Amino acid sequence: MERFDLIICGAGPAGAALASALTPWLRRIALVDAHAARLEAARVTDHRVLALADSSVRILAGLGLWRQLGPRATAIRQVELATGGNRPGASLDGRQRGLGALGYTLPAAELIAVLHRHLSQRGVNWIAPATLEEVTVGATEVTVHAGDRQLGAPLLVGADGTHSRVREALGIGSHEHDYAQQAIVARVESTPPGADIAYEVLTPGGPLALLPESAGWALVWVQPQAASEELLALADSDFLVRLQAQLGTSVRLTALKGPRSSYPLKQLSAWTLTAERTALIGNAAHTVHPIGAQGFNLGLRDAATLAEGIANAVRAGMDLGDPALLTAYAGRRLADHRRVLAFTDGLARLLDECTPARKNWFGLGLELLQRLPPLRSALVHIGTGGLDAPTRLGRGLPL
Repeated sequence: MERFDLIICGAGPAGAALASALTPWLRRIALVDAHAARLEAARVTDHRVLALADSSVRILAGLGLWRQLGPRATAIRQVELATGGNRPGASLDGRQRGLGALGYTLPAAELIAVLHRHLSQRGVNWIAPATLEEVTVGATEVTVHAGDRQLGAPLLVGADGTHSRVREALGIGSHEHDYAQQAIVARVESTPPGADIAYEVLTPGGPLALLPESAGWALVWVQPQAASEELLALADSDFLVRLQAQLGTSVRLTALKGPRSSYPLKQLSAWTLTAERTALIGNAAHTVHPIGAQGFNLGLRDAATLAEGIANAVRAGMDLGDPALLTAYAGRRLADHRRVLAFTDGLARLLDECTPARKNWFGLGLELLQRLPPLRSALVHIGTGGLDAPTRLGRGLPL
């Protein structure tokens, strides 16, 4: 058996960020993933664009990676909220809370490539491509069977996504809700090109987000299953006409950049974040509706919190699988999880059917929001992760 200080299953953003934070503290970290290390963004067929809250930028700065990522990111300094067409809505501005930007957009492939290069340079042990097949928990360590290899460590972290094999192997149940919706994702161009303003528009069937990135826009358009299939079947020109009708004159779209795709929307919440010698982070612990762009940021805060607990345990000479460490991690994350799950689920259910009457009420609500700066400031505070108790990484400091 190969023995390590820590085994992390899942090399996506949350798992890779956790490993990056802990390389100065642990000599032997095993990173198990179904895919080989993704060292170059150009080689990855991941077309997602991530929205990074201010809290996530600080965490990446604490990891020493924002200097590489910052030049590749696009700032969001203002968010326009509207009910479609040309009706006035509300505007959120980072300056309302003294922020240079509300957040940033960054291609997921760029973030993962930078994280994976960082880990490869620091001697993390890649067990990839490999599939987790069995987990056995003993008195002093947890044993993982991945492919033809047997690994042991005092602590196992499941960062392996919504369909987590770690969660399944440990028998951790979850609450799930299927929204019966799809998120259509695409990249589009406009005249003039995208700048530093993001648009959130209420459309029939669900919300539409248009996020600035490089010289264009990243689109996330939530629609019921049947409507999503109809939109995906349209020719590019017809799809742009339908999209433009929802945006009014805010942005003049000119072309699609690359293919359109979609993914199903569901909420998942694990019944517990920990089990014996095991912790869950990221989508393995919670999967949320994309409204408000909270999912990635929530997972990164999981990683920052668990990393701080593990670093403190190393300083104290504790067993990394000590129940006290795991209980503290779960306790520190509970309020943030509940808040984000309730916020995204509440908005998703409220906006899933845009009747004329409901759209009118939302329009009135946005007009009222625009007249109340303190309320807009509070919304900015929530959206940028300001309610979470900051970790050292969350303050932009190394562990």
